[in-house]
Amino acid sequence: MPRWRRSPVEKLPTVSSSRGSCSTRIPLIPKCVVALRILASSSWIVPWSTKRVNPKPMSKSPTRMIGIPAHAEDGGGVRGEHVHGKSIIAFQPDIVITEKGVSDLAQHYLAKANITAFRRLRKTDNNRIARATGATIVSRTDEIQESDIGNGCGLFHMDKIGDEWFCFLDECKDPKACTIVLRGGSKDVLNEIERNLHDAMEVVRNVVYDPKLLPGGGATEMAVAMGIRRAGLKVEGVQQRPFLAVGEAMEVIPRTLAQNCGVSVIRTVTQLRAKHAAAYDEWEKNSKESGVVPPASDFGINGTTGVLVSMEELGIWEPFSVKVQTIKTAIESACMILRIDDIVSGSKKSQR
Repeated sequence: MPRWRRSPVEKLPTVSSSRGSCSTRIPLIPKCVVALRILASSSWIVPWSTKRVNPKPMSKSPTRMIGIPAHAEDGGGVRGEHVHGKSIIAFQPDIVITEKGVSDLAQHYLAKANITAFRRLRKTDNNRIARATGATIVSRTDEIQESDIGNGCGLFHMDKIGDEWFCFLDECKDPKACTIVLRGGSKDVLNEIERNLHDAMEVVRNVVYDPKLLPGGGATEMAVAMGIRRAGLKVEGVQQRPFLAVGEAMEVIPRTLAQNCGVSVIRTVTQLRAKHAAAYDEWEKNSKESGVVPPASDFGINGTTGVLVSMEELGIWEPFSVKVQTIKTAIESACMILRIDDIVSGSKKSQR
C-alpha cells in the first residue's frame, strides 16, 4: 500500500491546454475501483508530439531522458523520446503508475479515458506494487503486452488518514509484497514503533527458518547455568574455574530481569536457582533409574510483576536460533579478549 499525496479536489477543477484558450474539466480520481488493470512504468508520460526537434549533443532536454529510439522524419528531424499516452490508452488500464513525471496534457487524456495516473513513485515502491499486483514494469510503449498488465489487484480506493491521502491496493491475488501503516504522536514514537515492528518481523523470520522455541524470562539461561555448574563439580583442579565462571555469567539475564522489576535480586535469583536445581536433581534420578528424561524446569521471571511463573503458562517463548547465536557471540568475544591479553603481555615481555 504505497503512499501518494492527492491534491484537494477544489484546487484542480480544470486543466488548460497550452495550444489554445479552452479549458477542459478532468474527471476526479475515483475513490473506489474493483477488478483493476494496473500498468507500471519507469518512464516519463507525455502526449506524443509530431513537432520536430533538434536537440544538441549531451543536451539535458526532456526529449532525451528516456532510452526510446528516436524516429527520423523527412528533413533529418528527430521526434522526442518519451512514453506517449495513446499506446497506454490502447490497453485500457485502470491505473498507470510511473517512477517519472506525467505532463498536464497527458493527465488530461488519461483522465478522459478514465485512467488514474500516479507519478514520482519510488523505484522500491514500484517494484513492490508490481510484485503485489502481478504487473511488469515497462519503459517503452512499443513493448507493452497484455501480459504486462497486472490483474492481481481486486480493489483500489483512496482514504484519508490524518492529514494525508493514501492509496490502497487491496484484495490482491497471491501478493508477494504488502505495506504496513504506522502512526505515532511524534517522530520519536514513530521511529520506536518502526524498530519494534522490525524486531518482531525478524523474530518471526527466525522461527520460520528454524522452528524451535525456548522458554523466556531467564528460564533457559538459568537451566544452562545449572547444567554447567553441575558439570563443573565433576571436574577437579583449576579446570573447574571456567565452568563456574560461565555458569555465573549465564545468570546475568535473570538477574537483570529482577532488577528491572524492582524486586529483591538476591532473593528472586536464589529462588529461581533452587527450582532449577530441584528439576536437575529429579532429572538425574529418573535418568539413572529408568532412562527417562523428563522436561526441564521452565520457571522464569515475570517481567511485569517479578514473580516466578511457568513460561509455558505465561506464553513467553524465544527463538532457539537467537539463544544459540547469543551464547556463541559471548564465548567468541571472551576468547578474543583473552587473545588480546596474551598479545599485550607478550609485547611487555619482549620490551623487558
